[in-house]
Amino acid sequence: MQQMEADAVPTAPGPAASTRGEPHDWPMARPSTGHNRRPWSFSATGYLEALFKDGDESQRAQRGLQERGVPVDDMRLYLADEILSNEARLLAGRSWLVKVVNAVTADDQASRRYLANARAGGAALWPYAPTRHDANRLLRLLADYDVSYLRHDSNEGVWEMTFDAS
Repeated sequence: MQQMEADAVPTAPGPAASTRGEPHDWPMARPSTGHNRRPWSFSATGYLEALFKDGDESQRAQRGLQERGVPVDDMRLYLADEILSNEARLLAGRSWLVKVVNAVTADDQASRRYLANARAGGAALWPYAPTRHDANRLLRLLADYDVSYLRHDSNEGVWEMTFDAS
């Protein structure tokens, strides 16, 4: 693992390496109403979704990424209660038309997995990863943690990895 960390290349030099001075539009923090309402269908493009069965392990992973140089502003951790609260708020704020469009266009399997993980007490860590190179770097940094599922969505496509703890 130490060799992989030594090989990891940051996306850019400096303290705001991957934020590039712009605030993030976190997928799960977009408002459901108003002029900044989320798009017709959910989009996590530019982020690595890492699901953990245990909230404590997700917090340990977040601290570990920070210690390895990932800026705190480039990560967002959602614990189970926050995930479920966000989902309830978003569902309540959506019009019937948005619900229909989302039902037809969204990745239902990914959404079910995300919510089932939260209902079981799990957590989700969303590091900013605009390119596959960024996601690969984060994957190497997360190798020491008990991640149950990874998904990266970028302009280069979507890839997923499921890890069996048994």
